[in-house]
Amino acid sequence: MTRLILATLLLGLAPALHAANIQDLDVGDGMYLQGVLSDELVYVVRIDRSRNRVKVRRSQDGTTKWVNPSQLIDREASVTNDVGRVAVGVGLFVCLANPDACKSSSSSGSSTARSTSTVWRPGSAHSQYANVIASDKKNVWRPADGYQWVDRGNSWKVSWKPGLAHSRHANVVSSDSPNNWSPQAGYTWVDKDSSWRVKWTPQRKHPSLDKVVSCDAVGKWCPQRGYRWKDLEKGYDVVWTEGTNYGRGRPNVVAAAQEGYWLPAAGYDWLERDQLTVKWVPAKRHPTNSRLTSEDAEGYWLYRGGVGVSIQLAEDVPKITLVHEGSPAAKAGVTKDVFLLQVDGKSTSGLKLEEVIALLAGKPNSAVQLVCLDGSTGKQTNHRVVRGNYRFKM
Repeated sequence: MTRLILATLLLGLAPALHAANIQDLDVGDGMYLQGVLSDELVYVVRIDRSRNRVKVRRSQDGTTKWVNPSQLIDREASVTNDVGRVAVGVGLFVCLANPDACKSSSSSGSSTARSTSTVWRPGSAHSQYANVIASDKKNVWRPADGYQWVDRGNSWKVSWKPGLAHSRHANVVSSDSPNNWSPQAGYTWVDKDSSWRVKWTPQRKHPSLDKVVSCDAVGKWCPQRGYRWKDLEKGYDVVWTEGTNYGRGRPNVVAAAQEGYWLPAAGYDWLERDQLTVKWVPAKRHPTNSRLTSEDAEGYWLYRGGVGVSIQLAEDVPKITLVHEGSPAAKAGVTKDVFLLQVDGKSTSGLKLEEVIALLAGKPNSAVQLVCLDGSTGKQTNHRVVRGNYRFKM
């Protein structure tokens, strides 16, 4: 008689349990494994949809085992179970003391189950439509993560769509294969089995832009090494650019003229070509300026027959941006941030940068006359500079 009463009371709790749908589960989810006397907190570590089973790890001792998804419930359902178990204990005691009271307890249990089943539960699977779940808004349904509506009006049909963001895991998107997930572009897995954490990873290829990779800064994209943006205002096309620095870990390796090939930077030679490692070589001529020779100290150069200034074009007029310390120009009183108007009486307006540099260079100990203009004061100055050799760090 007692066994019959206990079984009847336990069956009365069944409608209140909300079993998980395997389509709604994700690795890392915390669920409760149903038991007769208590529910146990577990974490999903693996999902085998083909065999409709889930591998869980017990929170108490860390052991794992395979279970049926119908055995897993959420916290709210577990609380409901605990309440029901208390009711079973009380009901059992009452039934043993007064068997006639069992009928009313059974009726009350059924009423409680019916009222519990009306609670709206976001994420619960629809009973009729595959891959459709309850949204956060009551009585509103949405496609499960990774799915989109195909026909919401009539059939409520949905289809898997790659690239859709996961609702609970940041920077994780649906992959090409249905019910599989991958890190968003630029990210890689840190822990896929449990937490589904991802991290931004530099130099990852962009999924749709050719020769574009993830930068060091999170969420930013850059041209692949050796390339530069062609015209960002018109699009994300890139172009191979000779002389572009290799970058990260290879500061003295530059892009060669031929696309995809690399060369040592000026003053360097290969140490291990396959590894793109280089070494500084003294007394080596600069590849584009024969007046420059590398010194013993790395990065230092000797310039023969120059005045010792760096210039840039500003509105078709050359501007002196740097005067090297100890150079002939510095000794003659030339300062930086002034416009160079004339070289030996020849106007520099409209000349190319290479043409101005050629006018400044000459034989050591030869003199050259410079006319400069201070743009802030409007004052012109004349300088007689004797060309010579000077040392500087590039």
